[in-house]
Amino acid sequence: TTYKDAESHNVDEIVENADDLEDDDDDIMWDYHDNWMSESGICMWWGVICPTRVHEGVMTDYYDENADVIKLNLTLNNVRGSIPREIMALENLETLDLSRNHISGTIPSEIGGLMELEELYLNWNKLEGNVPEEIGNCEDMRDMHLGSNFLRGAIPDSVLELRELRALGLDENYFGGPLPDLSYLKHLMILYLDDNQFTGEIPPDYGQVSTLIDLRIRKNFLRGTVPAEFASLSHLEILFIDDNTFSGTLPDIFDSLVRLRELEVYKNAFTGALPPSIGNLADLRYLYLDNNQFTGTVPEAWSNLRDLKEFYLYETNVTGPFPEAILSMKALRDLRIEYNEMSGTLPEQLSELYELEHLYVEGNYFNGTIPNSLGDLIHLQEF
Repeated sequence: TTYKDAESHNVDEIVENADDLEDDDDDIMWDYHDNWMSESGICMWWGVICPTRVHEGVMTDYYDENADVIKLNLTLNNVRGSIPREIMALENLETLDLSRNHISGTIPSEIGGLMELEELYLNWNKLEGNVPEEIGNCEDMRDMHLGSNFLRGAIPDSVLELRELRALGLDENYFGGPLPDLSYLKHLMILYLDDNQFTGEIPPDYGQVSTLIDLRIRKNFLRGTVPAEFASLSHLEILFIDDNTFSGTLPDIFDSLVRLRELEVYKNAFTGALPPSIGNLADLRYLYLDNNQFTGTVPEAWSNLRDLKEFYLYETNVTGPFPEAILSMKALRDLRIEYNEMSGTLPEQLSELYELEHLYVEGNYFNGTIPNSLGDLIHLQEF
C-alpha cells in the first residue's frame, strides 16, 4: 500500500466522515491529530504506526512514503463518523483500534479484507447492525473487542471459527439466541458475553475450553445451572454469571478452580446448600452470592478465605448463628449478610476484622447488644 493509496482511500475518508471536519488540519476536531493531512509522511501522523526497519545496522522508524501501515490507534480520541470501506487499502494492517470514540454506522464487510489483522478494537462506540461474516476471513485474529455498541443478531459462525482467538469481547450489545459454540476456539482465554439477550442454558462444552481465564455471561436471560464440566476450567480466574435466571443448586465443583479471584453469582434463583468447596479458593478476593435462595449455614471450610476483600450474602435464606468462618476472613473490607435468617448474638471477635469498612447485618434475628469492641475498627464507615 503506497502513501498516496492510504491517504486517498483511508485517511481522507476517516477524516471526511467525522462530524464538522474539513481537509484543513486546523479544523480536525479529534483530541489528538498531530500531522494529520499534512505533508509529513503518513508514518508521522498521530496514531499511525509503520514497521521499524534497519538502516546501516540501526533500527529506525521507516517514514518512506511507500511504508506499510501496520497499526492505526485512534482510541479515546473523540473521533466521529463511520468506518470507511476504503479501510481495506491498508492491507498489511495488524492492529486497528478505534475504541472509545463516537463512531456510528455499521461495521463494513471490507474489514474482512484485512488478512493480516490480529487485533480489532471497536468497543465503546455507537456501531449498530450485524457483525459481518467477512470478519471470519481474518484468520490471524487474536483479539476482537466489539463491546459497548448497539450490535444485534446472531454471532456469525465464521467468527467462531477464528482458531487463533485469545480474547472475544461482545459485551453490552443486543446479541441474542443461544450462547455461541466455542468448540473451535481452543486458545480462548477471555470471553465477554455479558449484558446481551442470550437465552437457554450454558453449553456443557464450555467446560472443555480449558484455556479460559476470564468468563463473563452476566445480565442475560440464561437458565438452568452451572454445568459440572466447569470443574475442568482450572485456569479460570474470573467467573461472572450473575443477573440471569439460573436455578437449582450451585454445584460443588470449586476444588479444581483454585485460581479463581472473583466469583459473582448474585441475582439468580439458586437453592440448596452453599458449596463447601468454595473454601478451597485461597486466592479469592470477591465473592458475591446475594439475592438467591440458598439454605443452611455458611460452611466452616470457608474459613480458608483469608484474602477475601468483599463478601456479599444478603437477601438469601441462610440460617444459623453468625458464621464463625467469617471471623477468619481478616482481609474483609465489605461484609453484607443482611436480610437472612441468622440468629444469636454478634461475636466480640468481629473487632479482629481490622480492615472492615462496611458491615451490614440488619434484617436478621440477632439479639443482645452490639459488641463494644466494634469501636476498635478504625476503618469502619457504615454499620
